[in-house]
Amino acid sequence: CAAPAPTVRLLLRHYPLSDDVGFRFSSSSWSEYPLTAEKYAGWLAATPGELVGLFMDFETFGEHHPARSGILEFLSALPEKVRAHPHLGWATVDEAIQGPPRAPLSVPYTMTWADQNRDLGAWLGNDLQRSAFEAAKKVGLLVRQADDPSIRTDWRRLLTSDHFYYMYVGGHGADAGVHQYFSSYDSPYDAYANYMNALTDLRRRALDRLGVPILK
Repeated sequence: CAAPAPTVRLLLRHYPLSDDVGFRFSSSSWSEYPLTAEKYAGWLAATPGELVGLFMDFETFGEHHPARSGILEFLSALPEKVRAHPHLGWATVDEAIQGPPRAPLSVPYTMTWADQNRDLGAWLGNDLQRSAFEAAKKVGLLVRQADDPSIRTDWRRLLTSDHFYYMYVGGHGADAGVHQYFSSYDSPYDAYANYMNALTDLRRRALDRLGVPILK
């Protein structure tokens, strides 16, 4: 268990309202489609509490939801619709943390924004992902011994979480659709094979730098 961190201030993300815009806005099968600025402002007004944390990717506006979906018009109209509710206002992150802390928050496990479970399953939830991650850690031991800036840089690039995200195997449903959207591979197995090939090449470079004979 980590020690208390009284100087760390947390702003919690209201994930249903954030995901309504971030993921569901242009889904014609969604029961609330189409989402208008007026409707969304009404939801915000009806949400209890002093602060509603809306956090979403910048890519939401124009990439995840293209301009033809109406997302930019929604964003442009939202401030005025929010002002129609006197008890609502906007705050930046810096402004939101100026108030006194409300209560300590105990977080005994890792939380993420990803998927319905909001855990590490998006990156380390299956055998492919865990196998690749363990292999990367083993190669890391050689990389540190080789002490070569170029090799170390490439190893760090291979630790980017996206690589493991692409190996997600989730069948069908909303989670699988999001993973497929972000992946440039035809399948998670292709992502795994490509990653392991790159890792094998990096291992060979590290061994060569260390002067260790390599079987061909």
